[in-house]
Amino acid sequence: DFVTSLSVYPIPAINYVNINVSLNDVQPTQMRVIDAFGKVVTIQNHNTKDINTQINVSELPSGIYYLEFGNASGRSLEKFVVIR
Repeated sequence: DFVTSLSVYPIPAINYVNINVSLNDVQPTQMRVIDAFGKVVTIQNHNTKDINTQINVSELPSGIYYLEFGNASGRSLEKFVVIR
């Protein structure tokens, strides 16, 4: 797996979700937030081995969302929940 460590918090999220991920190597990586219906709601592009970011989820309705990381080495999904 190209992801060596991943933390997503708080769960459930209300206003923000914090993401800390470490990858095996440095390469362009796309991070997407996808809703339960498969709609992409946020995209961020990174080119670093360690990604530490915060996503504003205050405008998203309550529900289950997926955080997807993808690059040439593969793809990884992590589920999180937003509540209102």
